[in-house]
Amino acid sequence: TCACCAREKNNIRLNHEIHPLYWILESLVNERETVTIQHTGKHTSHSMSISPVSQRTNEGYFYLNDANKNLSIDLTEVYNVRVQIDVIESIPTTALMGFNSFGHTLFELRHNSTEAFHHWNRLLRSTRLSTSCS
Repeated sequence: TCACCAREKNNIRLNHEIHPLYWILESLVNERETVTIQHTGKHTSHSMSISPVSQRTNEGYFYLNDANKNLSIDLTEVYNVRVQIDVIESIPTTALMGFNSFGHTLFELRHNSTEAFHHWNRLLRSTRLSTSCS
């Protein structure tokens, strides 16, 4: 990690609300939205649906909880996010992808409506990540 990115990670650990993904994850709890999250790693792959009813943050980690599941995302590792509409089996869905500093996909969050696309885009435009290192 370069010095600029290390500073930005530290800023996110101290004030998680500067990360645009924070606001999207918080909206899932506030609106009682069900989403599916998929994580594909080098040796593993995992997918689950979650209907978060509570959240908490701690040192850059965002925790979503529902009655039976818990999910944590390290906001300091998410350098970029992209929202798009995909059509899967003739059904439009909203996909949000989180990327690491190398541009590799860390996770994909899916919502079964296109309304989420517009809402999440508004949240992303209102909060920008300042990880532009020189």
